[in-house]
Amino acid sequence: MRDHAVQAGLILCCALLLMAAACKKDVRQAASEMTGGGDPDAGKATLARRNCNACHKIPGVESSRATGGPSLEHWTQHQLIAKRYPNTPENLMHWIQDPRAMVDTTYMPSMGVQEKEARDIAAYLYTLE
Repeated sequence: MRDHAVQAGLILCCALLLMAAACKKDVRQAASEMTGGGDPDAGKATLARRNCNACHKIPGVESSRATGGPSLEHWTQHQLIAKRYPNTPENLMHWIQDPRAMVDTTYMPSMGVQEKEARDIAAYLYTLE
């Protein structure tokens, strides 16, 4: 009897892990589609390579508890970009590439982010539920 309970518990744990992995894949796929083919993994790497974590707290990207810019945690729950623009993929990608074109008084610098990089970064951010 005890062996059956342990076995049933292991099966349940495996099933839950598989369901969680499937949900994560769905979120990643949706983020890629909504950004026109952005790659969340490449976006995460770009955020790290460009040192965006120097100003922003970014889940999954090592940080020194940056506080200069807003936290990017739970990005999908953010309603506005720069407190002005609806959080849409188009607005986010534009903001990432040229923030001062959208808000000339922002402290966020233009970092020379290319279109593909902006697409990838946006895809990663849209996986942050």
